[in-house]
Amino acid sequence: MGGYVEATWGPWEDAVQREFFAATIERGLLQVIEVESEVAGLLEVDGRFEPVYIQNIEIAPKFQRRGIGGDVLGGILAEAGERAVSLQVLKVNPARRLYERLGFIATGETETHIQMEWRCGP
Repeated sequence: MGGYVEATWGPWEDAVQREFFAATIERGLLQVIEVESEVAGLLEVDGRFEPVYIQNIEIAPKFQRRGIGGDVLGGILAEAGERAVSLQVLKVNPARRLYERLGFIATGETETHIQMEWRCGP
């Protein structure tokens, strides 16, 4: 995500990023995505409310374009059942195309992000 963060907010600052991820870990929602016993990415999903909120999904460059992100997201959508699922994606992040292929639609935008939502059925 470093390149996307820098393209959006400027130079990477380790202290700021550590603080951000420390808050993520404190929420207790962070999961590691593993492929063949190797860390392939991170996932943070809050399913306590509706819509289910995908706070963060990151796939390491080495594992991108192998269907891993789509598989992980497909599992989240299946588990959500009738509940809506939302996320936001940095405008500079090409992952938006994956979300659109999975049926997410843009519902809003900020200066830096596109908010998206997926709903089961029509």
